[in-house]
Amino acid sequence: MSITEKPNGKYKVRVFIGTDPITQKQSYKTATAGSMKEARLVEAQLALQVDNGELVPKWERQKPKEHYTFDMAYEEWFEIYKQQGYTKATVDKTEKAFALHFLKPELFGGMYFERMTNKDVQERVNKFLVSMSSSRKLLSYASKVFKYAVNSEHINCDRNPLDTIQMVKPKKATKREVRFYDEQQAQRFEQG
Repeated sequence: MSITEKPNGKYKVRVFIGTDPITQKQSYKTATAGSMKEARLVEAQLALQVDNGELVPKWERQKPKEHYTFDMAYEEWFEIYKQQGYTKATVDKTEKAFALHFLKPELFGGMYFERMTNKDVQERVNKFLVSMSSSRKLLSYASKVFKYAVNSEHINCDRNPLDTIQMVKPKKATKREVRFYDEQQAQRFEQG
């Protein structure tokens, strides 16, 4: 704590708040007063605020909680995924799968993690599973994004929401009927 007189006749009050544990820089709160008496009063008020915990350094302040969406988690996860040595074709296929399915609002696109419930995730996955035959493989990609969000502490839960859902059996792929030419059709085809 210090009080110094400025060239204009006013007094500058400086009160120590704390030291940043990472950078080791000291933080101070400054104020200006018109007289020495006012300066001592301001100094005492600031010191009291520091002691009561009302005045804290910026590194100790609670950050406002930001809304974290599935899309944001995907962007961060995908940057890491691209650097893991997969071939360009695999990376492109994964990116296309997310663009076509997961980033659409019908599944997880734009969903806030803090508003997701297991029931909501289950309902969305049930709709998705019914429509595709390769949905389990695709859901494994979404599960990796959820796992990334949990591990990076962007969402307040202990486990991946996709681990708790019940998988519905997806519909089987329709088999194409194999067609053959009969003898007459084959001869016509060969003759042109």
